[in-house]
Amino acid sequence: MRLRKDPDAYQRLLDGNYRWVTDESRQTPQVQNFRVYEFDEIDGRTAEEIAEHTQEKLIRLNAIQNKDFVDAFRLMNVLRHRRQTPAHPGDQTMTLAGAG
Repeated sequence: MRLRKDPDAYQRLLDGNYRWVTDESRQTPQVQNFRVYEFDEIDGRTAEEIAEHTQEKLIRLNAIQNKDFVDAFRLMNVLRHRRQTPAHPGDQTMTLAGAG
């Protein structure tokens, strides 16, 4: 194998995450695997040829994994919304029935 690193991989990841986080209208997660490294076979297929031959298998594998990622995202979203609307004692007035 001859390992190759995508020189823009981390910047693409940061840019994609920034666009996703700042888009308030987005209702569903955008689940995807992120590739930083790829490889060529020595005296064999290139990384592009390997990707072409394995693409269908990866699509099926990702479909299986995505359900777990979506479930985790939904839980994270519930927890995030709870933190955005906390009860602040100074912002609320409480009365007790029968008190007084």
